[in-house]
Formats: sequence, structure tokens, C-alpha cells
Amino acid sequence: LNALDHRWDRGDSGWRQDSVFMAYLGRADEARRSLVARARSYDRQERFPAFWGPNYDWTPDQDHGGILMKTFQAMLLQTDGDRIFLLPAWPRHWDVEFKLHAPAQTTLEGGYRNGRMESLRVTPESRRADVTVLSPSPSPATDG
Repeated sequence: LNALDHRWDRGDSGWRQDSVFMAYLGRADEARRSLVARARSYDRQERFPAFWGPNYDWTPDQDHGGILMKTFQAMLLQTDGDRIFLLPAWPRHWDVEFKLHAPAQTTLEGGYRNGRMESLRVTPESRRADVTVLSPSPSPATDG
């Protein structure tokens, strides 16, 4: 983590994956900040807001949106073998309703609101024992 904290090449655009790394390390506040910065960054000369870029050489920059989606998913769900971790890097003040697909033909549907899990359905039910709901990280209620 020391090398990560002291790296000189940081970024929230294009193919840079800082936000994904932060989500996988459980650094919810850093992942949140990076995700919000990435989502707000677009080419104002383009007709559609999802035409990100040009970050390096073209518009639309598909890498930018792909990393945005991967970060969002990694903040919500991570797996390790048969184990499923829900909300591993999710900011406590963000509400969410989700339907997520995990390995072994598993689907998780639920809602997290006002700092608590309101509902969770795991299909097939036999996979429920493999699911660990982690406590979302406290973070400043700013930037989204």
C-alpha cells in the first residue's frame, strides 16, 4: 500500500484504473471520489454526456466508461472462490438497489438504504451461506 500511496501517476480518466484498485483494496472513500470525478468528466463539445474523452486520442473513449462501470461493480460486489462479498467498498451514505450476477449462476437482488441493508434475495438460496454483507465505509457525505 505504501507504493500505491506514493505513486506519481494518478488519474480518473481514460484507461487509468486507480478507482478499481481502491475498490478492491476496500478504500471506499478513495474509490467514491475517483468514481464521481470520472462520472463528471466528459467532453462538453459532444452531444451526449457519455461521449467521454478525448482522454488520450479519441472520442468517445470507451475505456473511460468501462472503468467507471467496473469500479461501480467492484464497490458493490467482489468474489474469492465461492465466497461473495457484498458492499466491500460502498460508501455508507449512498443508497442503492441492485441486481448483481456472481459466479456459479448466482444472482443477488436487494436494497441498501439509510445506512442499512433493507432487503437481500440470493438465487439459488443454497448460495446464501457464501454471501458476506460487509459494513459500508463511513465517508464524507459530499461529492455525490
